[in-house]
Amino acid sequence: MKRFFRIFFFLLGVVCFASCSNDESPSEPGSVRVVFRLYVPAATTTTETRADGHEEEQGETWESSINLDQLHIVLYAKNGKSIGGLESVKLVPTSTPNVYDVTGSILVNRLNLNNGKFVGRMMVYANIDGVKDADDFSEANVNKLSFTANTGKHAISMWGVKPLNVGMEAGNQTSIGTINLMRAEAKVKVFLRNDMEAYYELTKVSLSEANAQGYCLPQYSNVLRINDGVQELEHDAYAHFLMNNQKLTDIDMLNKAIYIPEYENKNNSNPTVIHLSLRDKRDGKMRDFTLPFVQYDDQGAPTQEAMDIVRNHYYQFEVYLNQDDMLSVKLVVRKWYVVRHPDIIM
Repeated sequence: MKRFFRIFFFLLGVVCFASCSNDESPSEPGSVRVVFRLYVPAATTTTETRADGHEEEQGETWESSINLDQLHIVLYAKNGKSIGGLESVKLVPTSTPNVYDVTGSILVNRLNLNNGKFVGRMMVYANIDGVKDADDFSEANVNKLSFTANTGKHAISMWGVKPLNVGMEAGNQTSIGTINLMRAEAKVKVFLRNDMEAYYELTKVSLSEANAQGYCLPQYSNVLRINDGVQELEHDAYAHFLMNNQKLTDIDMLNKAIYIPEYENKNNSNPTVIHLSLRDKRDGKMRDFTLPFVQYDDQGAPTQEAMDIVRNHYYQFEVYLNQDDMLSVKLVVRKWYVVRHPDIIM
């Protein structure tokens, strides 16, 4: 019965969205209707491990959730100036948990069209609070948009951009394809290698020295140079560190992932560290270890190369004991963005 109702409501949403999409006229005179598909990085990821080759990890569905009340879709002129936001926005989930269909409208006389075309960018701000209208999304303000850390279940702040060079006409509909979103937080997890679990167990895992706040976007100067979506950004270009005295310490992450703002570890006298306790199941002996947030070599030993915690990345510490009974680590760092797809025109 529950499954029936889930299917019923999904089909109802599809029918509603389809009926809206077939009606290509915006509700307000003088407006153009904009439709697109919104893609959130998938929660399901594939991880390479020493013991088992490739292992699929099922993420949490809430990692891809969007709160409509905190969804803002803003158009920017070619020079980066905010023009205005879409109104009457509708957000409809598809059959894929991390994909949404979106519609909204904007007055054409705000767009400064050139020969019937709009040239600029559209930016999507999801799960971002503290803003009321398009004026809040000027360059000066978006560089300062911030959020407060919540290491557990919550709606993660996300952002995406799409360059546009499309025709727009009052009373008609314009399809712009797909916009990809980037999460403003990093995901961190520590776990035992599979072949260790028969003999050992983690009894404590905690992270110290993390920012209590973070910025919602990368540096705006990096945003302006994007030509085809957030995939173009490299690791260093993602970063936009909010450095203040508000820090998180002793964050419990035993048998679970945590979600934290970016943190600059390079050239930092107070770098991020992970503390863990390991119990030998055979004799009950306890051992304590500290994992620095650094690169690890092929033998699992820490190097002197500090690693920043950067948005939209997943940091996985796979721990094990080597032949010398020393704790070793395989650190896998991946973009929290694992699927490329063609634009979908509705």
